[in-house]
Amino acid sequence: MTADEPITRAILDEVLSNAFAKFAQTFGAEIRELISGSVAGLEHRMNARFEAVDKRFDAMDRRFDAADERAGRIENRLAHIESDIATIKDRLRAIEGEIKAQRNDTKYVLNGLAKANHHIAQLEAKFDKYYLLTSQERLVISDKVAQLKTWVLAANHALGLGVSVDS
Repeated sequence: MTADEPITRAILDEVLSNAFAKFAQTFGAEIRELISGSVAGLEHRMNARFEAVDKRFDAMDRRFDAADERAGRIENRLAHIESDIATIKDRLRAIEGEIKAQRNDTKYVLNGLAKANHHIAQLEAKFDKYYLLTSQERLVISDKVAQLKTWVLAANHALGLGVSVDS
């Protein structure tokens, strides 16, 4: 190209292509080496960071799995405890029912004992009043009193009460 020639697009393209080709020949290997070293260093640092993150995730996964396993064991224990509590509640309800039934039975027996004691007292009063009865009459009254006393004592003993019968 001479100084008189006009610069055309084709000429400019050719000059620039030649300049880039010479630049690439001269500096291309060094630039590739610099870029490749920088990229390799960057790639190495990124890989190291990713490996560290992966290790942390693995550790977190192990911890999560261990915590999940412990939570499962706790849930199982809690289910057993809840089952035991339900069983205990059922047993307590049954015991409460038995206590109420025994309380009602005891009230019934105590009422009967009170009536028997009252009847005995009446018989004893009649016995004292009619002490001078015939021997046959005294034996009948005495037998009735003895039968009532025996019944009251047996009932007291069966219920475990300390109620005594006055003679």
